[in-house]
Amino acid sequence: MPSPSASRVSEPDLGPFFRVDAMTPGADWRPLGADLASRGALGAWIDRARERTAAAGSLHSDDVDVRALCAVLHLGVCARVLSPWIASALRGTSPGRSTGADVPTLDQLFWQDDGRTTFPLALAPEWSARPVAATPVAHAASDASVAVNTSVDHFARALVDRLAIPLTSTALTPSASIAWGNVASALHGAARTVVRVDPGQSTAVRQIADACLTALTAARGRPLTDGRIGTGSFRRHSCCQLYRLPGNSRDTVCGDCVLRERTGAQHG
Repeated sequence: MPSPSASRVSEPDLGPFFRVDAMTPGADWRPLGADLASRGALGAWIDRARERTAAAGSLHSDDVDVRALCAVLHLGVCARVLSPWIASALRGTSPGRSTGADVPTLDQLFWQDDGRTTFPLALAPEWSARPVAATPVAHAASDASVAVNTSVDHFARALVDRLAIPLTSTALTPSASIAWGNVASALHGAARTVVRVDPGQSTAVRQIADACLTALTAARGRPLTDGRIGTGSFRRHSCCQLYRLPGNSRDTVCGDCVLRERTGAQHG
């Protein structure tokens, strides 16, 4: 759980992946960007996840495939880091600030190691001092005006450049194809959550997610997915490796997994 000195400041209604806390003195906040660059810094977090995974299957931790575990943890980190800003673009509020949908860099984010992928996340204190726009990125998603489209595209490029691309090369990253697929899945998952919790925002959040995926695909230089993001038709071109962890199998995969149609697997 977050330190008692850290207060919630954004998107609590959408769930823990969308929450951002106020960074306050005395709390055990660590620099996320620096830690993601070092497997050593993440060691205790990975070890605890390995022990929990092993215990769930009555196994020894050595029986848990670390590469597969890191791939799944990486997906969780992508979801944790990207989700708050998908919501902020939709609602015209920036976590830790009163208005706007600015996007930070990984170096401006801090985390607390509580052993979970829904770890507490906070912005650097200086973030609140920066000027921001005061309107939602997609407040008029049904309006085909150039201004709205430009705003969405600008946000999408910022999110991809400042957060998504750096997330494809972390100490958790098992391979490029899995890492880029995890980022795409995280964007999809954030959109699906918003659609489920607030159906009235479906058009707007899919517009934002579409723009982010377009920018992400352009950065990768090849298609990453099929189907429309934020809908049941969405499929990534790689697998997060969840099926390789204890308690799972190739017959039970994620809803957006490339293996789902290839193997006739069921959505787990």
